This record gives sequence, structure tokens and C-alpha cells, in this order.
Amino acid sequence: MPIVLALDTSTKGCSAALFDGQDCLVHRQVIEDGFVHAEQLHLIVDTLFKEVPYSLKDIDAVAVGAGPGSYTGLRIGVSAAKGFAFALDKELIGVDSLALLAQHCRSEVETKNLGAEVILSVIDSRRQEVYARIQRLSGEVLLETSSIDLEDFSLEPYVTASSSLIVVGDAIEKMRTYLKVYDEHHSITLLEAYPNAKFMGNFIQSAFEKRAFESLISFEPNYIKPVYITQPKSSAS
Repeated sequence: MPIVLALDTSTKGCSAALFDGQDCLVHRQVIEDGFVHAEQLHLIVDTLFKEVPYSLKDIDAVAVGAGPGSYTGLRIGVSAAKGFAFALDKELIGVDSLALLAQHCRSEVETKNLGAEVILSVIDSRRQEVYARIQRLSGEVLLETSSIDLEDFSLEPYVTASSSLIVVGDAIEKMRTYLKVYDEHHSITLLEAYPNAKFMGNFIQSAFEKRAFESLISFEPNYIKPVYITQPKSSAS
């Protein structure tokens, strides 16, 4: 079975995990309000390898949270993953960060016997916007990864009155306000979480089965929105 190093830095959660096939051997996640992923990520990776009988040269691939999410966080994670894969001549696997949240949610549903038919994964964005993805518990995708404005967005096409909905992600307070109009007619569960590399097992297995690897040259994070770079003001002469 392939040994895979998995990373995610798409939000303020910074995580890494080691997999033997789809089985997670060891994992770590650090959550920081200030983005210190550049400092934390390599320390976490070093810690993981101290707990298993493998070294970096033993891995077969690197998997990474591909976004959407924080521009800064995504750049750090993808740059690190590409650096490891390039230096070691290994395969690169990109994982949608919202699909990763949905996998986390499915795990919670199974272990805690939560009632849920539809999963809404959300990552916070600007103002009243969130990055969102909707799928059934079975895995059928109803809304592909998108940026949505909550002031204009309706859940009605995706959730019927009899459906139970679970919302997972880091924009829970924003979603709590938005969902008030649905509370009376829908069963809604809120699960605050950050994309976590320890839930990448199924994605890793699928990538190897389909040989669906990323190009080390052209692979970039899925920012969805354009990256705006503010030019520094020139100092007065």
C-alpha cells in the first residue's frame, strides 16, 4: 500500500497526516488565529515521522488541501506539498478542501449516529459570502464547490422540508444567522470544523486507483476568486 504524506493549510487549521493506503497512521492539527502555518507545518511533519517507522524518502505521494480557503494558507500548503513531491520525485494529489470537510462530517455522522441526509460544507469568505459545497450523505454532489453570497442564496433547491441538513465548516456563526429562516421547517445540525488532513484517506485511495495525480508544474490552489495583490505605497521623497 502507498505511504502518503497529507497536508492541509487552507484555513486557520494547519494539519498533517501519514497514511498507509487509506488508513491514517498518525495525524496532527494546530489551530491558530494568526496564520503561522509556514512555521508550524514543517514542525508538525517532523513530529509525525518520529512516531512511525518511515522517513520522508519512504513516501509514495503527497496529498494537499487544494482550496478554496485562505489565499495565504493555500499558498503555504501547496508550495510545501509541491516542494516535497519535487525533491523526492513523488506523486502529488490535490484534495478539494470542502469535500474534505464533507468527509469529516460523514465520519461524525457514522460515529455519533447523527441524522443527516444532506451535507453543506462551508469555509468563511468576505462579508456575507462563503465558499460552499452541497452533497448527499451518499456522496452525490448537489452543488459543486462555489463562492456564494448568503444574501442571495437559497437552500430550497437542495433541501426538501423532510430533509435533515448538517452544516460543517468554519463559518458556523455566519451560517447560524442565515439558517434562522429554515429552522422551523428543517432539521439542522451545525458542526464547527476545519479541513483536516486526517480525513484524506478515501481521496488518496481514489487518486491511486484512477492514477489521478496533479502536475508538479501546473498545479495551483483553487482560489475560486482572483487573488488581489495590494501594491505598497511609495514613500514620499
